Amino acid sequence: MIKKIVLGLLVAKSLIFAGEINIAAAADLKFALAEIAKAYEAANKDEKVKTTFGASGKLVTQMSEGAPFDLFFAADISFPEKLKANGMTVGEIKPYAVGRVVLLTKKGSGVDVKQGLNVLLNDNVKKIAIANPDVAPYGKAAVEAMKTSGVYDKIASKIVKGENVQQAATFGITGAADAALVAHSLVLQPTIAKDVDSFLVPQSAHKKMVQAYVMTKRGGDNPSAKKFLSYFEGKEGDTIMKKYGFTLE
Repeated sequence: MIKKIVLGLLVAKSLIFAGEINIAAAADLKFALAEIAKAYEAANKDEKVKTTFGASGKLVTQMSEGAPFDLFFAADISFPEKLKANGMTVGEIKPYAVGRVVLLTKKGSGVDVKQGLNVLLNDNVKKIAIANPDVAPYGKAAVEAMKTSGVYDKIASKIVKGENVQQAATFGITGAADAALVAHSLVLQPTIAKDVDSFLVPQSAHKKMVQAYVMTKRGGDNPSAKKFLSYFEGKEGDTIMKKYGFTLE
């Protein structure tokens, strides 16, 4: 009887996972990971990838409260390290990129991003969008870059915070903010690239952001999660990641 119950539970567990991968990912991966997921599903007809994008800190909180994710792609390695310290992961934490910050403005705004962060001092720049630095690594890096450039104290009152880096980018892209300090990957999406001007902030202006991913304990029991990760780590995934500027250099 006990053996039948155990067998039943194992079968039920396998059915729950069958063909479905649930991913928590930093918002700077919005376009890159979505493209990888689409390509993966096209190559694996019975598989379904569900991705939740958000600020890395908020995603860690959700997982700590029981959110059922198989894989976690963070904008800073410190976040998967927190999960590992709490015994919530399996396998190694693997870096996948070094995060780069860009200053962007809506094309035709009259704000010359070629001036770098000093342009934020201009009177015609009234709102500067960044991700919430309390939960988003790109928001934290944006603040560090402004401080390194010596402009932060003069423009702190202009800053508006998005819930994550993708929302902050949207503020800048739509003109809701006059400028935005966000992830480089988000301005490499073709339909966005044509509508914005951008300046790549020197990497020395902020602490190096090593972005990394890890498999959760739930993912360790999910064959589909392992299969997706192999695809991500392979040639197909690597090509798409590089397209959006995700490299370890």
